[in-house]
Amino acid sequence: MTGALLAWVIGAEPAVAGEDTTFNFYGYVKADAIFDFKRINPEWNSTLRPSQIPIPDPDEVSQFYEDGEMIFSVKSTRLGTDIIQKTSSHDIIGKVEFDFYGTGTNTGHFLPRLRHASITYGQILVGQAWSLFSAPDAFPLQLDFWGPNGLMLSRRPQIRWTPVNNDGGSFAVALEKPGAGVDAGKGSSIDPQFNARARSIIPDISAMYRFKGDWGFVQIAGLARDLGYEGNTSTEGFSGSKIGGGGNLHGRINTGARNGLLFQIASGVGIANYGNDGGFDISGDDQGNAKALGFTGWSLGYDAWWNDMWTTTIVFSQAIQEIAMASWATPLRPVPMRPSTWSTIPRTNCCTAWNSSRVSWRPKTDETTTIIGSNSLQKTHFNARRPDFGQGGKSYE
Repeated sequence: MTGALLAWVIGAEPAVAGEDTTFNFYGYVKADAIFDFKRINPEWNSTLRPSQIPIPDPDEVSQFYEDGEMIFSVKSTRLGTDIIQKTSSHDIIGKVEFDFYGTGTNTGHFLPRLRHASITYGQILVGQAWSLFSAPDAFPLQLDFWGPNGLMLSRRPQIRWTPVNNDGGSFAVALEKPGAGVDAGKGSSIDPQFNARARSIIPDISAMYRFKGDWGFVQIAGLARDLGYEGNTSTEGFSGSKIGGGGNLHGRINTGARNGLLFQIASGVGIANYGNDGGFDISGDDQGNAKALGFTGWSLGYDAWWNDMWTTTIVFSQAIQEIAMASWATPLRPVPMRPSTWSTIPRTNCCTAWNSSRVSWRPKTDETTTIIGSNSLQKTHFNARRPDFGQGGKSYE
């Protein structure tokens, strides 16, 4: 279906003879020098991702050994191109963008990673782009690659329709790639044959409306999901689904020519893997039945430009992920994880930043119980970056 739609989009209106195709190359080259005062998961040591901060047992040595590490990296270097073909009705716009920050099976490796790959014809977009449930415009001007963990940030293959897009606002709906984050908990410790995984049948449905003006913008978005799962035990197989979804409000309030307040609040069930730091969407309750897990994320930041060269950014963010690992473990809930950043950024060649984050866990059923596991981490971040070139290299893309 997608292939047929792509062919229709490309072939719907042939280019007018004699008109040229425009290629707009953009991106930047970025080199990071980071000192990690404690130790994060070594596969993620070139950024500050709170979920990768270890929570050691007080009676055990840290799993990542001694504190302190110096890191040099160019993984966040970014390159892209916009390809624009003029036609007699609508332009055909292709976009391809990648960086070198390996994730998934390539985590920790310096390998090309596809960020965007899409074709837009009139009101229709097909390909991989930001989910309509994401808040990339709320990403602050900070040095750390990963950014606030409370932001909803997910690029997904999709089919998108944008019937309204004008100076006053925009509206869009999309069918997006499904796929739940399934937490199998400790089932295998009871049944060695236990296995649980996502099963995608129905695409995610997202929609957004943006109000905008000289004052800035506010965007509201919604998401509906079918959280399919399947698996097996030593005696039988199982499958099913749960309904997930949520809402997201984010925006920017201008306080000057370039200064602005950035904010986002999102909440729902089964939406964690749309979050910047990922998470689980579905697990089991204390009876061993499937359950869609709650998630809330928020971010608040301020970008201040002192002149054309220097900016300062301060950001506070929080992600709360419900964890319910069926009857295989005591249900847990994270205490708020707050990465904060103070960045003073010369826009032409070098930068410095201080990043701090804390992650902790406590029993869900007793709000006053002493935290049973916690850790914090600080990084000092020095950066040298060639200025952006082209017109498409926005920080949040």
